Amino acid sequence: MADITTVNNITESGLGNLTFSTATESGDKFENNGKYMVVVKNAGEESVTVTFTAQTTTFVSPTYGTASISNKTLVIAGGRTGYICSLPVNAFNNSDGDVVMTYSQVTNVSVAICSVSN
Repeated sequence: MADITTVNNITESGLGNLTFSTATESGDKFENNGKYMVVVKNAGEESVTVTFTAQTTTFVSPTYGTASISNKTLVIAGGRTGYICSLPVNAFNNSDGDVVMTYSQVTNVSVAICSVSN
C-alpha cells in the first residue's frame, strides 16, 4: 500500500496542474484532516471503482440511536475524472490518521489529494 504524501494546495490564485500519484494494486492511503478533496483520473477505457474504507461502521447518536456508516465508493468511467471530498475523520481515519482506498483496477489510474487554502 502506497502512502500519498503530496497535497496539492489550491489557493485564491488557483492551481494550474495537479501532481498525481499512480494508483497501486494493493491500494493507497493518505493522511486525512476531513477537508481534503481526492481527485481520481481514469485515463483507461474501462471504468474503475474506488472504495474508501470506513473504519468505524456504527455509532450511537443521542438523537437517532445506533447509526451505520458504509464504505464510500466512487465509480469513474473510462477517460473521466472523479472527485470526492470531506471524508469525516471519525469514520474514515484508521489508527494512523489515514484514509485507505482501494481500486477495482489500476491500469491508467492516478490520484491526487487537494487542499483549499482560505
